[in-house]
Amino acid sequence: MRSLVLILTLQITGCSTLNILGDPNDFCRGMFADYRADFDKAVTRETRLQPPNGALTQPYSRELWNKYWNDRIYYMYDIGPKSCNGTYRGPSGREMLRYAMEKRRHAALPDLPIEQRNHDKRL
Repeated sequence: MRSLVLILTLQITGCSTLNILGDPNDFCRGMFADYRADFDKAVTRETRLQPPNGALTQPYSRELWNKYWNDRIYYMYDIGPKSCNGTYRGPSGREMLRYAMEKRRHAALPDLPIEQRNHDKRL
């Protein structure tokens, strides 16, 4: 019986236990490994007039997408070699965002109204 309880406990907490035992920088190293695929999916959703991730229960709206992209700019712009205690080795936040904005342009999506908090960020 104890073995069964132990096995079930490990199955339930498996990922959490592995995350605790792993290197704390593992997440950071791979954090943006698939950013292109994520941005490609977001642009596809936007062109299909679907809501962005984080708002899937809400109907499509231009405001939701404006907020989505402005949040990405705000939170991703400064990612670079100093991120994740110096362990990050992926593309810079600026590069990732340029890619996303270029994908939006190629998809003929409307220009993004940049929020005040992002006015100093050059893409």
